[in-house]
Amino acid sequence: MLVSSSPVFKQKIKRCEEESKESHEIWFDNCSIETMRKILEWIYTGEIEWPEDIEDVIDICWISDELHLKELHKRS
Repeated sequence: MLVSSSPVFKQKIKRCEEESKESHEIWFDNCSIETMRKILEWIYTGEIEWPEDIEDVIDICWISDELHLKELHKRS
């Protein structure tokens, strides 16, 4: 699901698989856990509950743009 949703996820997952057989962790700089939860919620369900804090909304928009999630970015 992640690979088909974003070329960035695809690249990071492929690199992770090539570099390490033990740990399959993917890190994103400047992305809070809550922001990533919201993005994953949207990827898996097609829905997102937007936070009330405008800075959190901006973070979701910024990361969705970085991940090339055009449909989520349009919704913002």
